[in-house]
Amino acid sequence: MADLVGDDHPMFVLSSLALHSDSPGRVVLVHGGAHTGSTWLKRPDGSPGWAQYFTAQGWSVDVVDWPGVGRSQLSDTFEDLGPAIIVDALRQLIDEVQPTVVIGHSIGATLLAKAVETISSPPDALIFLSPAPLGNSAGERQIVPLDRSFIYSPERATAVFTTSARFPKNHRRNYLRSLVGTSPSVMNALSNGDGLGTLLISDLERLRLIPSLVIVGGDDMLTIPPATATFARIVGAEHVELESDWNLAGFGHMIPIENGSDAVLERILNWINKKLFS
Repeated sequence: MADLVGDDHPMFVLSSLALHSDSPGRVVLVHGGAHTGSTWLKRPDGSPGWAQYFTAQGWSVDVVDWPGVGRSQLSDTFEDLGPAIIVDALRQLIDEVQPTVVIGHSIGATLLAKAVETISSPPDALIFLSPAPLGNSAGERQIVPLDRSFIYSPERATAVFTTSARFPKNHRRNYLRSLVGTSPSVMNALSNGDGLGTLLISDLERLRLIPSLVIVGGDDMLTIPPATATFARIVGAEHVELESDWNLAGFGHMIPIENGSDAVLERILNWINKKLFS
């Protein structure tokens, strides 16, 4: 089942609803920058993604495409489509479907944290995979031009997304073809690089009341473990470095599509069960 959330800049949502009354709950999956909801639906080798794994476990699942990205309507003002529009769409969706858990990846994790700040009925748990820096994190960032979409060059995308030991390198070409542009206004908001505070979280105490988990791969070349540890400290989350904490070596930035990532998801589900259902 597909739906659109929002008015001026609708967000595409693909939903798969549980068929049984004993479903453990509902999960919303939020992709990162340069990607679409396909991150959760299919790996580069064509095998099923995390969305299907959750469905097989009896969960209802919602997979989004950010406004202006993928199957969402492309705006004529995409370059100006900053994080506030995406945050608002996520807020509307979460308020509407009231999920048990929301998982965000990379910049999607950062947008999720901001959305939850003002949500009327927050989720029971949050999972942040390889999160990009919040506006609360001080740091020097290169400001990208605002007159064009931010697009990773093939060389840069290869370096930051595909060099981990577990990346399916035989299918690298298929993966690189799937990448899309990101609004430069979103990129510039990370670490409050543009000084506008659109990803600055004011009500941290509200966010810290929600059980949350930050996960990073030991081979991540984009959001390195010290940076994600800072993210975890800010939002009050548990921090897991996959190699040192869960003995799962070789994961990079693209955890959901890397070889053996079902083992990560199994650990996440164990964590959810312990936090919410024990």
